[in-house]
Amino acid sequence: MAAHADRRDAFAQRIYEYWNPGSRWSEAHPDDVIAYRADADIAMTAADALSGITYTPPERSDIYREVADRLGAYAGTQKDDAPIVARMADAVREWADWADSFHAGDA
Repeated sequence: MAAHADRRDAFAQRIYEYWNPGSRWSEAHPDDVIAYRADADIAMTAADALSGITYTPPERSDIYREVADRLGAYAGTQKDDAPIVARMADAVREWADWADSFHAGDA
């Protein structure tokens, strides 16, 4: 998952900075991060198809973990809502564990 996320962010950064001259990806609004990452996934799929590489989407549990990590980081920036956001992050981590155990039976 880390390799996919790093590659996706490299694509997203280039797309974002191309369309927003003078702006830095590291300072992008969270809504832009979501949107440009989606654009990056599409661009990666197209680039991989042209190069003969098969794109494999991340596992559901990896996506849940990434969301949980981001919620946890966001909770650290909150004052009054931190406990609620932290509980949300914990719930999403449980989903990741469930997804892992659910697919473990497939092997």
